[in-house]
Amino acid sequence: IVPHVSTPWTVIGYTTAEQTRATGLPAGIPVGCGTIDAFSGLIGSGGQDAGDICDVSGTSEIIGLIRDAPAAPFEGFLCYPLVNDSSVVFGVTRAAGDSIDWYVRNVARADDVTAWFRAFEERQLDARPSNGGPVLFWPYLDGERSPLWNADLRGMFIGLDLATDTDTMARAVFEGVAMSVRHNIELLGERTGTMPKRMWVGGGTARLQLFNQIKADVTGLDVYVSREYNSTVRGARAMMDVALGRQPDVLTAARSLIGTPRVIHPRDEWRRYYDRLMDSYRLVPDLLTPVFANFAVARHGR
Repeated sequence: IVPHVSTPWTVIGYTTAEQTRATGLPAGIPVGCGTIDAFSGLIGSGGQDAGDICDVSGTSEIIGLIRDAPAAPFEGFLCYPLVNDSSVVFGVTRAAGDSIDWYVRNVARADDVTAWFRAFEERQLDARPSNGGPVLFWPYLDGERSPLWNADLRGMFIGLDLATDTDTMARAVFEGVAMSVRHNIELLGERTGTMPKRMWVGGGTARLQLFNQIKADVTGLDVYVSREYNSTVRGARAMMDVALGRQPDVLTAARSLIGTPRVIHPRDEWRRYYDRLMDSYRLVPDLLTPVFANFAVARHGR
Protein backbone atom coordinates (compact mmCIF):
# COMPACT_ATOMS: atom_id res chain seq x y z
CA ILE A 1 0.00 0.00 0.00
CA VAL A 2 2.81 2.42 0.93
CA PRO A 3 5.30 2.90 -1.93
CA HIS A 4 9.04 2.90 -1.50
CA VAL A 5 10.29 6.28 -0.27
CA SER A 6 12.98 7.95 -2.40
CA THR A 7 14.63 11.35 -2.40
CA PRO A 8 13.31 13.67 -5.15
CA TRP A 9 16.66 13.52 -6.96
CA THR A 10 16.68 9.75 -7.43
CA VAL A 11 16.15 7.70 -10.63
CA ILE A 12 13.25 5.39 -9.81
CA GLY A 13 12.89 3.61 -13.13
CA TYR A 14 12.91 3.82 -16.92
CA THR A 15 10.25 4.16 -19.57
CA THR A 16 8.98 0.82 -20.82
CA ALA A 17 7.97 -0.61 -24.17
CA GLU A 18 4.33 -0.37 -23.08
CA GLN A 19 4.78 3.35 -22.40
CA THR A 20 6.45 3.74 -25.78
CA ARG A 21 3.33 2.33 -27.44
CA ALA A 22 1.08 4.63 -25.40
CA THR A 23 3.10 7.86 -25.71
CA GLY A 24 5.63 7.50 -28.49
CA LEU A 25 8.49 8.15 -26.09
CA PRO A 26 11.52 5.85 -26.53
CA ALA A 27 11.96 3.04 -24.02
CA GLY A 28 14.77 3.35 -21.50
CA ILE A 29 14.45 7.06 -20.62
CA PRO A 30 15.37 7.58 -16.94
CA VAL A 31 12.45 8.65 -14.73
CA GLY A 32 13.19 10.77 -11.66
CA CYS A 33 11.22 10.66 -8.43
CA GLY A 34 10.47 14.39 -8.36
CA THR A 35 8.52 16.34 -5.76
CA ILE A 36 5.70 18.86 -5.29
CA ASP A 37 5.84 22.01 -7.42
CA ALA A 38 6.42 24.25 -4.37
CA PHE A 39 9.62 22.47 -3.33
CA SER A 40 10.84 22.26 -6.91
CA GLY A 41 10.33 26.01 -7.27
CA LEU A 42 12.24 26.71 -4.06
CA ILE A 43 15.16 24.59 -5.30
CA GLY A 44 15.12 26.35 -8.66
CA SER A 45 14.89 29.87 -7.27
CA GLY A 46 18.65 30.25 -6.89
CA GLY A 47 18.96 30.50 -3.11
CA GLN A 48 21.94 28.57 -1.71
CA ASP A 49 23.15 30.03 1.54
CA ALA A 50 21.75 30.26 5.05
CA GLY A 51 19.59 33.38 5.19
CA ASP A 52 18.61 33.24 1.52
CA ILE A 53 14.89 33.80 0.97
CA CYS A 54 13.42 31.81 -1.93
CA ASP A 55 10.21 33.32 -3.32
CA VAL A 56 8.22 31.40 -5.94
CA SER A 57 5.82 34.07 -7.13
CA GLY A 58 2.75 32.89 -9.03
CA THR A 59 -0.90 32.21 -8.25
CA SER A 60 0.28 31.89 -4.64
CA GLU A 61 3.53 33.01 -3.03
CA ILE A 62 5.81 30.26 -1.75
CA ILE A 63 8.28 31.87 0.65
CA GLY A 64 11.18 29.78 1.96
CA LEU A 65 14.19 30.48 4.19
CA ILE A 66 17.35 28.36 3.89
CA ARG A 67 19.03 27.44 7.18
CA ASP A 68 22.19 25.55 8.14
CA ALA A 69 20.39 22.98 10.23
CA PRO A 70 18.54 19.71 9.63
CA ALA A 71 14.81 19.70 8.92
CA ALA A 72 12.67 20.30 12.01
CA PRO A 73 9.04 21.27 12.72
CA PHE A 74 8.13 24.95 13.01
CA GLU A 75 4.75 26.41 13.96
CA GLY A 76 2.79 27.46 10.88
CA PHE A 77 5.43 26.43 8.33
CA LEU A 78 6.73 23.38 6.46
CA CYS A 79 10.36 22.26 6.54
CA TYR A 80 12.15 20.05 3.98
CA PRO A 81 15.75 18.80 3.97
CA LEU A 82 18.07 20.16 1.29
CA VAL A 83 21.80 19.43 1.02
CA ASN A 84 23.88 17.81 3.77
CA ASP A 85 22.47 19.25 7.01
CA SER A 86 20.74 22.29 5.49
CA SER A 87 16.98 22.67 5.13
CA VAL A 88 14.38 25.11 3.84
CA VAL A 89 11.48 26.29 5.99
CA PHE A 90 8.62 27.68 3.94
CA GLY A 91 5.06 28.93 3.88
CA VAL A 92 2.47 29.17 1.12
CA THR A 93 0.00 32.04 0.78
CA ARG A 94 -3.35 31.64 -0.94
CA ALA A 95 -3.98 34.44 -3.48
CA ALA A 96 -0.95 36.41 -4.65
CA GLY A 97 -1.02 36.47 -8.44
CA ASP A 98 -4.72 35.66 -8.11
CA SER A 99 -5.23 39.00 -6.30
CA ILE A 100 -3.45 40.89 -9.07
CA ASP A 101 -5.45 39.04 -11.74
CA TRP A 102 -8.71 39.75 -9.85
CA TYR A 103 -7.95 43.48 -9.76
CA VAL A 104 -6.89 43.78 -13.39
CA ARG A 105 -9.92 41.89 -14.71
CA ASN A 106 -12.66 43.01 -12.34
CA VAL A 107 -11.68 46.51 -11.21
CA ALA A 108 -9.39 47.86 -13.94
CA ARG A 109 -11.44 45.78 -16.42
CA ALA A 110 -8.50 45.57 -18.81
CA ASP A 111 -9.19 43.99 -22.20
CA ASP A 112 -5.47 43.66 -22.95
CA VAL A 113 -3.83 42.56 -19.68
CA THR A 114 -0.26 42.78 -21.06
CA ALA A 115 -0.81 46.33 -22.30
CA TRP A 116 -2.33 47.30 -18.94
CA PHE A 117 0.71 45.98 -17.03
CA ARG A 118 3.11 47.77 -19.37
CA ALA A 119 1.34 51.12 -19.03
CA PHE A 120 0.92 50.77 -15.26
CA GLU A 121 4.61 49.98 -14.77
CA GLU A 122 5.63 52.99 -16.84
CA ARG A 123 3.52 55.25 -14.62
CA GLN A 124 4.64 53.73 -11.34
CA LEU A 125 8.30 52.65 -11.57
CA ASP A 126 9.67 56.11 -10.73
CA ALA A 127 6.83 57.14 -8.42
CA ARG A 128 7.57 58.47 -4.94
CA PRO A 129 5.51 58.05 -1.76
CA SER A 130 2.76 60.67 -1.84
CA ASN A 131 1.19 62.73 0.91
CA GLY A 132 -2.19 61.21 0.09
CA GLY A 133 -3.52 57.92 1.36
CA PRO A 134 -2.15 55.53 2.34
CA VAL A 135 -4.34 52.76 0.94
CA LEU A 136 -3.67 49.21 2.11
CA PHE A 137 -4.89 45.95 0.59
CA TRP A 138 -5.01 42.52 2.22
CA PRO A 139 -4.84 39.70 -0.39
CA TYR A 140 -7.14 37.31 1.46
CA LEU A 141 -9.64 36.83 -1.37
CA ASP A 142 -10.05 33.14 -0.52
CA GLY A 143 -8.90 33.05 3.09
CA GLU A 144 -5.20 32.89 3.93
CA ARG A 145 -2.70 30.13 4.47
CA SER A 146 0.77 31.10 5.75
CA PRO A 147 1.22 32.65 8.19
CA LEU A 148 -2.37 33.13 9.45
CA TRP A 149 -4.07 29.84 8.52
CA ASN A 150 -7.58 31.29 8.59
CA ALA A 151 -10.03 30.24 5.87
CA ASP A 152 -12.60 32.84 6.98
CA LEU A 153 -10.50 35.92 6.17
CA ARG A 154 -11.39 37.92 3.07
CA GLY A 155 -9.66 40.61 1.04
CA MET A 156 -10.09 44.28 1.83
CA PHE A 157 -8.99 47.80 1.00
CA ILE A 158 -8.59 50.24 3.89
CA GLY A 159 -7.88 53.94 3.47
CA LEU A 160 -10.01 54.74 0.41
CA ASP A 161 -11.08 58.36 0.17
CA LEU A 162 -12.52 60.70 -2.45
CA ALA A 163 -9.04 61.28 -3.93
CA THR A 164 -8.24 57.57 -4.39
CA ASP A 165 -7.76 56.65 -8.04
CA THR A 166 -7.43 53.28 -9.74
CA ASP A 167 -3.62 53.49 -9.94
CA THR A 168 -3.47 53.94 -6.16
CA MET A 169 -5.71 50.90 -5.71
CA ALA A 170 -3.70 48.83 -8.18
CA ARG A 171 -0.43 49.70 -6.48
CA ALA A 172 -2.01 48.82 -3.12
CA VAL A 173 -2.73 45.31 -4.44
CA PHE A 174 0.92 44.75 -5.39
CA GLU A 175 2.02 46.24 -2.08
CA GLY A 176 -0.42 44.08 -0.13
CA VAL A 177 0.95 40.90 -1.67
CA ALA A 178 4.51 42.09 -0.95
CA MET A 179 3.53 42.84 2.65
CA SER A 180 2.21 39.30 3.01
CA VAL A 181 5.63 38.11 1.79
CA ARG A 182 7.33 40.31 4.41
CA HIS A 183 4.94 39.03 7.11
CA ASN A 184 6.03 35.47 6.31
CA ILE A 185 9.72 36.42 6.15
CA GLU A 186 9.60 38.10 9.55
CA LEU A 187 8.05 35.05 11.19
CA LEU A 188 10.38 32.65 9.36
CA GLY A 189 13.37 34.55 10.71
CA GLU A 190 11.90 34.76 14.21
CA ARG A 191 10.93 31.09 14.48
CA THR A 192 14.09 29.63 12.92
CA GLY A 193 16.61 32.03 14.43
CA THR A 194 18.05 32.63 10.94
CA MET A 195 18.48 36.22 9.74
CA PRO A 196 17.07 36.79 6.21
CA LYS A 197 19.82 38.27 4.02
CA ARG A 198 18.62 38.44 0.40
CA MET A 199 15.72 37.23 -1.71
CA TRP A 200 15.70 35.12 -4.88
CA VAL A 201 12.49 35.51 -6.89
CA GLY A 202 11.12 33.22 -9.59
CA GLY A 203 7.72 32.27 -10.97
CA GLY A 204 5.30 33.90 -13.37
CA THR A 205 4.98 37.30 -11.70
CA ALA A 206 8.78 37.62 -11.39
CA ARG A 207 8.66 39.05 -14.92
CA LEU A 208 6.99 42.21 -13.52
CA GLN A 209 9.79 44.69 -12.82
CA LEU A 210 7.59 46.94 -10.68
CA PHE A 211 6.48 44.03 -8.50
CA ASN A 212 10.09 42.97 -7.90
CA GLN A 213 10.99 46.55 -6.95
CA ILE A 214 8.05 46.78 -4.55
CA LYS A 215 9.14 43.50 -2.92
CA ALA A 216 12.65 44.91 -2.44
CA ASP A 217 11.25 48.14 -0.97
CA VAL A 218 8.77 46.37 1.33
CA THR A 219 11.19 43.73 2.66
CA GLY A 220 14.36 45.82 2.65
CA LEU A 221 16.19 42.93 0.95
CA ASP A 222 18.13 42.87 -2.31
CA VAL A 223 16.02 40.92 -4.81
CA TYR A 224 17.76 38.56 -7.27
CA VAL A 225 15.86 37.63 -10.43
CA SER A 226 16.95 35.09 -13.03
CA ARG A 227 16.54 35.92 -16.71
CA GLU A 228 14.44 32.74 -16.95
CA TYR A 229 11.50 33.05 -14.57
CA ASN A 230 10.29 29.44 -14.35
CA SER A 231 12.04 28.34 -11.18
CA THR A 232 9.84 25.23 -10.83
CA VAL A 233 10.99 23.78 -14.16
CA ARG A 234 14.56 24.74 -13.29
CA GLY A 235 14.24 22.91 -9.97
CA ALA A 236 13.00 19.79 -11.77
CA ARG A 237 15.93 19.95 -14.19
CA ALA A 238 18.34 20.40 -11.25
CA MET A 239 16.93 17.32 -9.51
CA MET A 240 17.34 15.24 -12.65
CA ASP A 241 20.91 16.47 -13.16
CA VAL A 242 21.74 15.16 -9.67
CA ALA A 243 19.86 11.90 -10.26
CA LEU A 244 21.94 11.31 -13.40
CA GLY A 245 25.22 12.18 -11.67
CA ARG A 246 25.80 15.38 -13.63
CA GLN A 247 25.86 17.64 -10.55
CA PRO A 248 26.82 17.02 -6.90
CA ASP A 249 23.67 18.50 -5.31
CA VAL A 250 20.46 20.26 -6.28
CA LEU A 251 21.44 23.77 -5.15
CA THR A 252 24.68 23.68 -7.16
CA ALA A 253 22.73 22.30 -10.11
CA ALA A 254 20.10 25.04 -9.91
CA ARG A 255 22.64 27.85 -9.67
CA SER A 256 24.48 26.49 -12.72
CA LEU A 257 21.26 27.01 -14.70
CA ILE A 258 20.61 30.59 -13.58
CA GLY A 259 23.52 32.55 -15.00
CA THR A 260 23.94 36.14 -13.85
CA PRO A 261 20.79 37.38 -12.10
CA ARG A 262 19.45 40.92 -12.12
CA VAL A 263 19.76 42.52 -8.68
CA ILE A 264 17.15 45.00 -7.48
CA HIS A 265 17.99 47.13 -4.45
CA PRO A 266 15.49 48.56 -1.96
CA ARG A 267 15.01 52.33 -2.09
CA ASP A 268 15.38 54.06 1.29
CA GLU A 269 12.43 56.43 0.91
CA TRP A 270 10.00 53.66 0.04
CA ARG A 271 11.44 51.32 2.69
CA ARG A 272 10.78 53.89 5.42
CA TYR A 273 7.27 54.41 4.06
CA TYR A 274 6.45 50.68 4.19
CA ASP A 275 8.05 50.26 7.61
CA ARG A 276 5.49 52.73 8.97
CA LEU A 277 2.62 50.70 7.49
CA MET A 278 3.60 47.16 8.49
CA ASP A 279 2.26 47.39 12.06
CA SER A 280 -1.18 48.23 10.67
CA TYR A 281 -0.90 45.46 8.09
CA ARG A 282 -0.22 42.86 10.81
CA LEU A 283 -2.81 44.27 13.22
CA VAL A 284 -5.94 44.56 11.08
CA PRO A 285 -6.56 40.83 10.38
CA ASP A 286 -6.48 40.08 14.11
CA LEU A 287 -8.85 42.94 14.87
CA LEU A 288 -11.33 41.85 12.20
CA THR A 289 -11.20 38.10 12.85
CA PRO A 290 -14.60 38.16 14.68
CA VAL A 291 -16.12 40.10 11.76
CA PHE A 292 -14.93 37.55 9.23
CA ALA A 293 -16.15 34.70 11.43
CA ASN A 294 -19.62 36.30 11.33
CA PHE A 295 -19.31 36.67 7.56
CA ALA A 296 -18.50 32.97 7.29
CA VAL A 297 -21.63 32.09 9.28
CA ALA A 298 -23.74 34.24 6.97
CA ARG A 299 -22.05 32.85 3.87
CA HIS A 300 -22.69 29.23 4.83
CA GLY A 301 -26.08 29.81 6.40
CA ARG A 302 -25.04 28.34 9.75
